[in-house]
Amino acid sequence: MSLFAELKRRNVFRVGIAYIVVAWLLIQVGDILFEAFEAPDWTIRGLIIGLVIGFPLFLIAAWALELTPDGLKWDSKVGPDEASRNQTRQKLNNLILVLALVAVAYLLLDKLYLREALQVDNPAATPNAGISMSRQSIAVLPFDNRSRLKDDEYFVDGVHDDLLTNLARISGLKVISRTTVSQFRGTEKTIPEIAGELGVAHIMEGAVQRSGDTVRINVQLIDAASDEHLWAETYDRQLTADNLFAIQSEISSQIADALEATLSPDEQQRISNQPTANINAYNAYLRGRQALALSNSKGANEAFESFSEAVETDPSFALAWAGYAQAVDQKFRYSDMKLDETTRLLQQAADQALSLNEQLAEAHLAQDLLISYRDGSWRKEREAGLVRAMELSPGLAEAWLRYSGYLQQFDDRLTDALSAVERAAELDPLSKQIRNQQVKVLSDLGRLDEAEQQLNRLIQLDPGFAVNYRTMARIQAEKGRMAEALLWQRRAQVQDPGNILFHLQEIWFLTSMDMDEEYDGLIERITNLDPNSSTEAFAQTIINSRQGRMDAAVETATAYANALAPASMSGFGFRGVLHSFRNEPAKALADIQLAFTGNEGKEIEEQRWLDLARNVPDRACQLAWVVYAGADRELARRMVQATLEHIEADLLPHRQNELSLDAAQCHVINEDLESALMSIRRGVDEKQLVGWWFSLNHPMFDPLRLERRFQQAIEDIEQIMTEERTRFYQLTAEEVL
Repeated sequence: MSLFAELKRRNVFRVGIAYIVVAWLLIQVGDILFEAFEAPDWTIRGLIIGLVIGFPLFLIAAWALELTPDGLKWDSKVGPDEASRNQTRQKLNNLILVLALVAVAYLLLDKLYLREALQVDNPAATPNAGISMSRQSIAVLPFDNRSRLKDDEYFVDGVHDDLLTNLARISGLKVISRTTVSQFRGTEKTIPEIAGELGVAHIMEGAVQRSGDTVRINVQLIDAASDEHLWAETYDRQLTADNLFAIQSEISSQIADALEATLSPDEQQRISNQPTANINAYNAYLRGRQALALSNSKGANEAFESFSEAVETDPSFALAWAGYAQAVDQKFRYSDMKLDETTRLLQQAADQALSLNEQLAEAHLAQDLLISYRDGSWRKEREAGLVRAMELSPGLAEAWLRYSGYLQQFDDRLTDALSAVERAAELDPLSKQIRNQQVKVLSDLGRLDEAEQQLNRLIQLDPGFAVNYRTMARIQAEKGRMAEALLWQRRAQVQDPGNILFHLQEIWFLTSMDMDEEYDGLIERITNLDPNSSTEAFAQTIINSRQGRMDAAVETATAYANALAPASMSGFGFRGVLHSFRNEPAKALADIQLAFTGNEGKEIEEQRWLDLARNVPDRACQLAWVVYAGADRELARRMVQATLEHIEADLLPHRQNELSLDAAQCHVINEDLESALMSIRRGVDEKQLVGWWFSLNHPMFDPLRLERRFQQAIEDIEQIMTEERTRFYQLTAEEVL
């Protein structure tokens, strides 16, 4: 008998076919389930390898064994009963038929429902779910470093980053930002899969090879739906700044042509602009850009040094000055750089960038940074600069993100803030910062359950991003869950123990729940992180205030204000409020005037006082008391009226009455004690009580202290905080922090 006939007799072919169908089904189902449960990439590879190894083993078993009515037996011990063998063959044929039907059914189910359903539950799988896919949309994947030299990686990434920046200036294109596309470096996903996840119709791939004083750049544009190349090009040039920017301009124009995006003359000018003719300055600039992306103290220092080198090498390099502003901002956040030095350097960077190239979106973002540092985060001039940045680079996700943050300050513009951050998310769907901002805006809109649900998913997807933990603490506090808020704040510290602000923000939860026993530990952690930091002075000020030591509070507030010089609302303005606690209206007014104007004794324009109602409604009534106690009672009442109208018309529809205690302060100034008591009661009932003691211990509430309803409110708050404190320790006993 021939080998073929023997294989057929022993059903080896049938077993092989059945095995292949089963293996295919396992791989398909496993691919979707592993993706849905975010299993590591090696799991699907491990499954495939295991199935490949198992295939020959099953064939050997089919050769050696025979399935009989009495079970598996060695083939050599089975008699020549043809009926029995025919029965086995029929069973295998039926099995193969059933498996084939299952495979067909699975294909239909997968195409019509399964993947779509799983992706809806997994926002990481379809970050752009629900967004229509424009034909004029593109993702440029990270370029390959063909030289394989690690020193060239920053150069390759920089060329890629600059191309994205150039494309973002074209209004007719939707261009996915660097943060998102960088996560597809080295991916094994197909072009259609990547395009589907990002919501784009086209993908560009490329490679860069630097060799001595020459550079080769290969690019290819791919139609994602057909996975076919639309065009490809190779550029071999001398390595000069002129040539690099000329290549980027040419690629940008070809992409615009291929995607049928019409360039305006201004856009053509912007993508053709040569930022610098100095290759050394450009190299330093690229190193700075890569260092900024690290978003840590090491990266901040490296970025500051690299951008400093870039602008020193070529002082006319506007884009480098804009990058320098970002580096200054990061260095302030991650080091002990003082506020006055920070604002001085930001002023220099913003002025240089704008004077050199007013058509540069990044220059307007540098100016925006400067304004926000000067207690002007709410000013209208910020909006004009941000809108201009978005006009110049419509695809710049950072501009849309910043604009959302600006709009978020105005309660009647929260819907616009959500639209802006959603636009940023379209351009950079995997950005952690953008997704976090989206959650914060939802929270401000009063959609707390939705915000919490989204944030839980984000934390599951990226458990190492500490900012999400801090945002969850904020949401829990807004829900009146003080124990959970403090627990999430502590979790944020575990994820990023070096972030001094995460420790400082704990102070309001501790003082609200009257957890004196935790103060020393908090101060020790802050001091260990930065022995010379103003942060400790602020924390000590809050603790001193909570414990009624107002003289000590003013002393530590003075140290805090001096450390923040020049004058600011968070420094001397805060000390002024403390003076009002001590019934020292003249000192209070002098400090607040210093904070507002930068000059002691300089009067504040009336409109600026009234603007507080909209810009800082949570502090407006307390500052109105300073004006009231300073004898200008008419102005104080106008401030109060503006604040109450703003709370009623703009804030309450969105923020669920979270400023009840602040509104009570306004009612006291209006001598409407009944409304004040009602506002305090609402605040207690809704458990909007973070920092409650700082509001209700103010002397302005002295007319209410003998009122039984006021006393009852204080008793109820203390009972709530006792319960929350007990619950916090119960929760912490269940997990190791």
